[in-house]
Amino acid sequence: MNWHFSLLFVLGTLMSVCCQFSFYPLEELSSDVGIQVFNQIVKAKPQDNVVVSPHGIASVLGVLQLGADGKTKKQLTTLMRYSVNAAGSKEESQHHETSQLSLDHQQVLRGPPVVHRIQFENLCYGVGKALKKINRLIVSKKNKDIVTIANAVFAKSGFKMEVPFVTRNKEVFQCSVKSVDFEDPNAACDSINQWVKNETRGMIDQVVAPDDIEGSLTRLVLVNAVYFKGLWKSRFRPENTKKRPFYGADGKTYQVPMLSQLSIFRC
Repeated sequence: MNWHFSLLFVLGTLMSVCCQFSFYPLEELSSDVGIQVFNQIVKAKPQDNVVVSPHGIASVLGVLQLGADGKTKKQLTTLMRYSVNAAGSKEESQHHETSQLSLDHQQVLRGPPVVHRIQFENLCYGVGKALKKINRLIVSKKNKDIVTIANAVFAKSGFKMEVPFVTRNKEVFQCSVKSVDFEDPNAACDSINQWVKNETRGMIDQVVAPDDIEGSLTRLVLVNAVYFKGLWKSRFRPENTKKRPFYGADGKTYQVPMLSQLSIFRC
């Protein structure tokens, strides 16, 4: 699938598989990509507060990788250091297992049971299934924290996408495909921002502005949204919140409200 058009990435702010080309866990490779993106953003906006989701970035790049071909696919695979479709067939899985598992099974088995299971599945059944497993574990209702991950491709009205691309992204990334009219940037932005607002339970109400979209060139907008609500094991008492000095990157000192508590914690 060869595409030539203006493409806008929108990355949600907020983990993490062994690949066919490297035996680093996928969560580490995803974090590496996230750190690279983080460093680039910090350089571009040194005075801004920056929060990024490595898992969100890896998801968006994975969505794009499934639709890329030729030089674009090679560049994405080089950046991510794994292919979403790696070791997908039984033949590839069996060959990969017999030739590599014997060298790395001891290292894999040292990890926690959940990590071990994900890495073993990745070695034997493919990166796609491992990514799907990670997403399921992150958003599991068994977790005390509340996490919602959503991916979407907003395509220009009338823009035809190949069925395998849509099917594979829905299977691996639970990625929905929506049609919007980029010739009307205001309406397109409203649709995208409303979707993000719904998926993040109102915490993020704007990720794109009309100026971000070039109506005549934009064909796709890839969006990842992450909603995270973590619960403190030791809750902070509101009455202990007091203004304290915060030292900014600009060298200035600011008085800001800070949470505090005195207790014994297990590190």
